[in-house]
Amino acid sequence: MFTDPRSTTVRPTSPLSGTHVVLGGGGAAGRALVRELLTRGADVRVVSPREPRALPAGAHWTPGDAREAGDVARMSRNARVVYMAAQPEYTRWKTDFPPMLDAVIEGVARSQARLVFVDNLYTYGPVTGPLSETSPEHPTSRKGQVRLRMARTLLRTHEEGRVRVVIGRASDYFGPLVIGSLAGKAFFDAVLAGKRPRWFGRHDVPHALTFVDDFARALVTLGEHDEAYGRAWHVPTDEPLTGRAFAALVAREAGVADRAPATLPLPAVRTLGLFVPILRELADVAYQATGPWEVDGTRFAAAFGFRPTPNAEAVRRTVEWVRTQMEQTASAPGVTAH
Repeated sequence: MFTDPRSTTVRPTSPLSGTHVVLGGGGAAGRALVRELLTRGADVRVVSPREPRALPAGAHWTPGDAREAGDVARMSRNARVVYMAAQPEYTRWKTDFPPMLDAVIEGVARSQARLVFVDNLYTYGPVTGPLSETSPEHPTSRKGQVRLRMARTLLRTHEEGRVRVVIGRASDYFGPLVIGSLAGKAFFDAVLAGKRPRWFGRHDVPHALTFVDDFARALVTLGEHDEAYGRAWHVPTDEPLTGRAFAALVAREAGVADRAPATLPLPAVRTLGLFVPILRELADVAYQATGPWEVDGTRFAAAFGFRPTPNAEAVRRTVEWVRTQMEQTASAPGVTAH
């Protein structure tokens, strides 16, 4: 199920007050959050061990480690909202993610700020029909079990009154600055180069994709609304497309020849996963790629008057970003354009 952009009204946004802290401003979601917060006129503090590349003008970077409660408390002092976009390496979620969350909760509790948690849809496991906030949470993957345990910790923390917490959940996302994703930069690079892009799993079933700028806009919306706290919310997406249809849309918006995606059979993924850790992790959540994967964001849309960016516009903006990256690479010293 998707949210028809024509079915909701847009509420006016006002400038944000106070300091907003982004833990982990180097990833796609974190960088999109920084852009959105700056657009809304916020005082933005980015916290990460190393300074993110190409930090937008107006954002302030401070070195800090989300795994250390003292760092989090110090960096979020006097902050209005803290966004947890930091996460460990994909292959180390089970060991590193829960203690990182515990440190963030402890640090934010000391600062008395609000906490917005950047989440995905792994907690639900295989489902039939669109994923809503009331879908059964029975994850079958190791990563889903980690995410479910963390979500329960967050909501319990809110119920106990330690920290005001809200969770925003998105599907696989795409857009400017998105690199490692189902429809990340490599997918767009291939289409623009006239090659067959790679798609994980079946490309003939609909798969909801979240435009990363919509995700950032939704997370900021959650942080600003008192009534949002204490629960998880699904960010609305535009109509879910098959991998084949998404590739065709990218080709059309880029003005290049359309080529069907190449897929890697799941048995091959599992076999290769015996030797390649990242493929082993992907095989763990392969159920998301074997049938329809749709998101019901109607509750969020109704509560906050939220419209997802139409797929065509989101793809067009992503194509523009990818082309800019290509031009910059081609013009860099020592690089010969062909």
